Amino acid sequence: MKLKLISTLLYVCWALSGFAQNLADSLQNALKANPNPEDKTIILNRLADYWREDEPQKAEKYAQDALKTAQSNRYAEGEANALRNLGEIYNRQELHSQARKSFLAAWQVYQKIGDDLRCAYALDGVGLSYYWQNDYKPAAEYFAQALPLAVRVNDAETQALILNHLGAAYFFQADYEKSLANYLQALKLYEKTKDLIGKREVLGNIGNIYKKLENAPKAELYFKQALQISQDTQDDFGTAQALTNLGALYDDKADYGQSLPTYQKALDIFKKLKDQNAEAIVLNNMGIVYSKMKKYDQALEYLAKSLKIKELIDDKKGVAATLSSMGDMYVRKGDYEQGLVFYKRSLRMATEIRAKENQKEAYKGIAEAYAALKNYQQAYNYYLKYDEVKDSLYLNSGKLAEVQSQFGVDKKELQLKLNYLEKENKNLIQAHNRWFWLSIAIIGVLSMLLIALLSILYLQNRQIKKLKKNLIPETNLENLTEKISPNGHSLTEKPS
Repeated sequence: MKLKLISTLLYVCWALSGFAQNLADSLQNALKANPNPEDKTIILNRLADYWREDEPQKAEKYAQDALKTAQSNRYAEGEANALRNLGEIYNRQELHSQARKSFLAAWQVYQKIGDDLRCAYALDGVGLSYYWQNDYKPAAEYFAQALPLAVRVNDAETQALILNHLGAAYFFQADYEKSLANYLQALKLYEKTKDLIGKREVLGNIGNIYKKLENAPKAELYFKQALQISQDTQDDFGTAQALTNLGALYDDKADYGQSLPTYQKALDIFKKLKDQNAEAIVLNNMGIVYSKMKKYDQALEYLAKSLKIKELIDDKKGVAATLSSMGDMYVRKGDYEQGLVFYKRSLRMATEIRAKENQKEAYKGIAEAYAALKNYQQAYNYYLKYDEVKDSLYLNSGKLAEVQSQFGVDKKELQLKLNYLEKENKNLIQAHNRWFWLSIAIIGVLSMLLIALLSILYLQNRQIKKLKKNLIPETNLENLTEKISPNGHSLTEKPS
């Protein structure tokens, strides 16, 4: 066993040595050295992991080779790692059914070798495969299975990650009580592990819950704290995300003059990052603002761009949201028939993916459109459906208060306010200090100029006196001086 460990370390060290051009070349060179089967499996898995983001097909080939090598040599850990790698790769390629099979196979092997932490990762991967398909109920079930395993091995980082995923799955099922409870636990762990990226993300998520509950002051508090962390850490994605959330808050307040520029800043960043999903969300939001401003041509332009991107990336929940936004726009415009067309398309998509929040919005829009068309029976039928879904989403305020109390939310929010005010105060002090030293510098320069001017006048005066002594008899000096200016004037006053 010791010999195998030494051998593995030698290959890993060689792979990471500075003699090769980069990590991929180093790993390829290590592979060519005909390592033993276990080391070969490790290197192939490392190569699969290396290429997963940029070239998933190449990564898949390495992971398949690692799997064959591990299975033919009965190397269980390497086999499970290869299966997990394949799961990650398939999720990246949006082949979610294949991803699930790979993650579940990996989980079974990890169970056999008693690796609880990696079991948690595998189950979390299964949950994500459902989540990315907008199937939030089974996603939450697998995240919930993964969490106790991370707790058992006392891995705070993995616990926080899974809690964040679990919070998101409950959020999209509109179970805000459970969502908030999981996010608050994740926030506590991110603070403990000093993970600023995780903390920024979960602060934004909590802000979104309060926004859904129409608690704008609390939502703004969390969004601004997320923005502050993103700017302090130069996190472009986090900055754009927080700006998008703040833009939505300004929209809710009908402050369109602030909402649109805030959205535009976010959109520019997302375009630079080539994040199509986020770009489509911001385009949708900007379309809504133009719709509310009754600028329907611009609204349709932005909403159509958003819909096109969402259909391209197969974001069904996003498609449902934008179709509903287009329905809203046509209803505002007075075209109720066209509004109904888009609301019903949105409802079909929302029902297919079981997105209750989107269903609620579609039912409400349909009821209002039918009422405007004076089809009161249909309006009543859809209003009842809207009311039913709305009731199922109702969050008991007592339970919410209980969740907040359990995690000391009031104290946490007070600390967030203090942090934000401290940051603002620090900025004001820095600005004051800059003006103070600038003022000192200006006074210094003016003082030097004044001294220089006085020196010049003094020297000129001495030269004049010297000149007078040389040119005028001493007896006439007193009379001349009086004529020049006893009162400081050099011009003779005209007679009246």
